[in-house]
Amino acid sequence: VVMSEAAHTSLAYWQAGRGDAAFRLFKGSILDHMYMGLCPGNAGMTSYFDMARGEAQRDFADSAGVLARALVEGLFGIRPDSLSHELLVQPGLPSQWNHANLRHADFTFAFRRAALTETYEVEPRFPTSMRLRLRVPALRDGVAKITVNGHKAQWRVIDDSVGLPLIEIEGSAADRYRVVITWKGAVPTTVKVAPLVATGAVLTPQLGAGKLLEVADPQHIFGELKRGSKSLRAVAIGTPGHRTAFAKVRQGEMSWWAPVVFEIRPAYEIRPTVTQDPDALRFALRNNTKDAVDHEASFSVGKSHYDFRVKVPAFGDSEDIHLVATGMLPGSHRVEVELGNGKTVSGLVVNWKLKADQPKATAKWDCLNLTSLFNDQVTRIFKNEYLRPRSPYVSLAIPKQGIGSWVHWDEKFEVDDAGLRAAADRNRGRFVLPQGIPFETPGAGNSRNIAFTSQWENYPGEIIIPLNGKARHVYLLMAGSTNQMQSRFDNGEVVITYADGSNERLALHNPTTWWPIDQDYFIDDFAFRRPEPIPPRVDLRSGLVRVLEPTEFKGKGGRVGGGAANVIDLPLREGKELKSLTVRTLANEVVIGVMAVTLQRD
Repeated sequence: VVMSEAAHTSLAYWQAGRGDAAFRLFKGSILDHMYMGLCPGNAGMTSYFDMARGEAQRDFADSAGVLARALVEGLFGIRPDSLSHELLVQPGLPSQWNHANLRHADFTFAFRRAALTETYEVEPRFPTSMRLRLRVPALRDGVAKITVNGHKAQWRVIDDSVGLPLIEIEGSAADRYRVVITWKGAVPTTVKVAPLVATGAVLTPQLGAGKLLEVADPQHIFGELKRGSKSLRAVAIGTPGHRTAFAKVRQGEMSWWAPVVFEIRPAYEIRPTVTQDPDALRFALRNNTKDAVDHEASFSVGKSHYDFRVKVPAFGDSEDIHLVATGMLPGSHRVEVELGNGKTVSGLVVNWKLKADQPKATAKWDCLNLTSLFNDQVTRIFKNEYLRPRSPYVSLAIPKQGIGSWVHWDEKFEVDDAGLRAAADRNRGRFVLPQGIPFETPGAGNSRNIAFTSQWENYPGEIIIPLNGKARHVYLLMAGSTNQMQSRFDNGEVVITYADGSNERLALHNPTTWWPIDQDYFIDDFAFRRPEPIPPRVDLRSGLVRVLEPTEFKGKGGRVGGGAANVIDLPLREGKELKSLTVRTLANEVVIGVMAVTLQRD
């Protein structure tokens, strides 16, 4: 929705040799702003799709500048270097275009394609005389003839080009260049590979007419690699996600690096249903292998076990599975499934609609006393001056009070914990969630009630809480800050360490498990998509607890008067002796605090 960001990304695609992807994004942004908005031809800041600002600011300098650069340097590839007396022209025209023209104050550019002959015409009008260096993608794997201004020209292959083979043609300084290229041979090959591969599965990318010269695997995703003359064989390994390796290919007179692009997923996944029931866990099984599943399976959730037949198609999802929540607690549940023949899958399913007092859900609560670790009042989070560490140079760092932005440098927010303290005061120092989970927290008064951590020197980087004994579950009441610049990555972490040295980790991730004290996230299906379960929110001023459904919360969000804390949780390994709980801040410019910790003992 921000034209300058779309144009910058388009330029990056062009610089990486991905012209078709660059142009799709570039064209979409131009249509949004210049053709479909309120002002024809506008290079605005934001388009009408922006949910907060709508179409804003006419011919915004940020947008106009990078839009012009993306057009000239990216789409048409004109990159003059007067100091070196060189004019590099590397067009990023979409592959299906047969003609294109650009008239500019400093040059004109024209391109025509007729069958296997391409003509490039460049007329520079720069103050400095420059030699030409033209780089173009190869239409075929051989060159029949190349002329520059009617004379036979030399050319060479750009050996390290990525995506498509490139050739480079040079011409001495002239008032005008007319480069004619006649191609011959076959169309350069593209790598064919399955778009989805399960971890541990074999993949066999095919190179078609290309001959494999070399393999580059910067993300370490190929295991047991075996190279053939026109293919390779490997086992998919490494971190799941969209991944890319590269195959050096030679075909005809051309050589280049061909991307091998695919997604790695676990062989089987548990896919929680967005909407949960108050008496069951709902989820589906996803099968990322080529073999269908159709047999008896064993499901385990804590001490509860279920056996029934499941059907999951190859590369598909099962129907919704419902496990009756007998003996289950509110929050996160580790579901483990035995699919037979050594096939297993485990994952978390979160349901905050369950109650701790349901039949057979007997709970022994151990509310930890954190008084000796508290280092501040939660209401003071934005009363400090956060001065170090900061860049000694001009930067757009968060304002010194820890909230705001470069355009809202004097922003203020008053945290008011009167409701939380009053509720705890009425219940002898305990605040109890509607689900039945108790937390120990100070009542009325102004005593310290939070242990803050931060990369700012105001607070320690981490807090370690000693533990002992065994437990099934841990619940935390937490509050702190986060900002736009900390979105979509881990701001901090909660780590449970067992006596044997093993541990469990809960990522404090913006915007899934870590929410800011001053506001709720805005969620929709477009720019702010977030389908994961929402942690319960404790409104500090009123003491009310909100359990929010992602589907019901769409289109909402914004400031929370007085602030709100998060309730997060982690299922533990039953029977393992506990050693410690660590709350740690990872990101700059945020403050992460723990207000209460409760263990559910066996």
